[in-house]
Amino acid sequence: MNVALFGTTPEQVDGTARFVEETANKLVEKKICTAHDIGSLIASSTSDCVLVVGGDDLNGDMPGEVLKGTDVQLHSVAEVGYEAAGIVAEGLRTGTAGLLKKEQRFVVNVPGTRTSVHAVLHTIQKMMSSSEEDSIASHIPKPVITDRPRTSPHQMFDVENALKLIETHTTPQTQTAIFSLHDSIGLYTSSSINAQYDHPPFPASIKDGYAVRSAYPAGTYKVSTEAVTAGGNASATLPANEICRISTGGAVPTGADAVIQVEDTQLIDRNTANDTETSVAIRTQAKPGQDIRPVGSDIKKGTVLIQRNVKITPAEVGILSSSGYKEVRCFRKVRAAVFSTGNEVREPAMIETGLRPGEIYDSNRTMLLAALKEEGVEVIDMGIVPDNKETLVKALHTACERADIVLTSGGVSMGEKDHIKSCLQDISATTHFGRVEMKPGKPTTFATKGDTSIFCLPGNPVSCIVCFHLFCLPAIRKKSGSPHLRHPVVKATLTSTLPLDRERPEYHRVSLSFTEAGFSACSTGRQLSSRLLSMHKANGLLCLPKGTAERPAAVEGGVYECILFGRLW
Repeated sequence: MNVALFGTTPEQVDGTARFVEETANKLVEKKICTAHDIGSLIASSTSDCVLVVGGDDLNGDMPGEVLKGTDVQLHSVAEVGYEAAGIVAEGLRTGTAGLLKKEQRFVVNVPGTRTSVHAVLHTIQKMMSSSEEDSIASHIPKPVITDRPRTSPHQMFDVENALKLIETHTTPQTQTAIFSLHDSIGLYTSSSINAQYDHPPFPASIKDGYAVRSAYPAGTYKVSTEAVTAGGNASATLPANEICRISTGGAVPTGADAVIQVEDTQLIDRNTANDTETSVAIRTQAKPGQDIRPVGSDIKKGTVLIQRNVKITPAEVGILSSSGYKEVRCFRKVRAAVFSTGNEVREPAMIETGLRPGEIYDSNRTMLLAALKEEGVEVIDMGIVPDNKETLVKALHTACERADIVLTSGGVSMGEKDHIKSCLQDISATTHFGRVEMKPGKPTTFATKGDTSIFCLPGNPVSCIVCFHLFCLPAIRKKSGSPHLRHPVVKATLTSTLPLDRERPEYHRVSLSFTEAGFSACSTGRQLSSRLLSMHKANGLLCLPKGTAERPAAVEGGVYECILFGRLW
């Protein structure tokens, strides 16, 4: 069968051409063109089959709008039985995909993947050999469970290289907004912020006591009738040979250059009628500047108060307030869309509602939503999506349109209902890794579509939350504006001997504590990826190496790196 191939980018066309040449068909025409030219190229082609690659580049116009003005007859997917035969899951994308028929020529908008190209060409060869044109659908190969892949097509990455891919391909979001100081907690500054005023704006007393001239020797002095308290008269003047009562934070009177604390004085005389001090003895001579904060001694006007990419905490709120700010410009909150997958997954409900045999409650989504809120992320709860490829594709499309980061759980392994990884191809996402050499969490997948980061996490709840801490948080923090992407790592001493896995390095859940001897790590018990209780009271992930015949276990007293993801108590 002669095949023509048209597309809008060299990468897509060249990649698809290689897949065509792997079949028994002959590639007679290959052109890179604009979306505007594709319609005329299809109409003029004499090939038995025309493949158009790059539906997303055509903005959804293939196959209808591109072919206006041609005599090519458009058949809907349903007309030729594609959905009934399940071929959409193998070869064609919903939305931008279609099949067109002109005499015995067929035109298909196809994703540029090996599976899609092979499936479509096989289907059309059978269609063209059919003498019963009304039964085209009977020749479309249905998915066969026994033909499913037995090995993953994805390269295995170690954790460090997987993290580097995430950090490289995660795009920081750039949208900023002005927030009240109260609402800015947890956000990151989008630019440096300078002091608007000197702080303190006047010479301020550090102690409760008396403003004096440093030239005064120890002795008895008349007390000025004008006392200075914090917030009081800031323009007072100290007469010669007098001292002035002053409170902490009060403005030092003109003429005074020191403060003597009240503890270094003695009351000599008072006016009982109006309860005032009239004379006080100072027991020591003050030094110039003693117990006075000079103008701008804390913060000079124009100096940088807070750098860019700093997280706003209560301390930053106080600093900004001290310089007169009531608002601050920050990067907006990161938006994350979350959904669980699986026909067996149900919303948590009252115990008396019960579950049918084979069903489980959804713990992953609720756990991820809580973890995201703890990180200050704006969450979009998309619920539970069944194991239906068309539904999953629509959910991924919607999530990518609404969020900066998409988190899914389940459907990433090798089961017959594990569709998520192929759905990423269907939405034209770029998969950067689909397997990681680690326990738990081996099938974790990271992809991007435009500026949106997509994390497809395993369905086992421990794998899900461990991989969230290892992989999702660095991406969230990069998009938030944080310069610190990963959890801190410490060295910890193991309190018991643990067997090592012979196939993969393990991230063992531990309770980490600090003593005079340093950090110690205590296992939280059985480490099954389905046993969420192993995360209870865990605040660290102990990084255990792969076991060998010579090193079958991590021994008590051994020192290992530990990722600190929770608080130390």
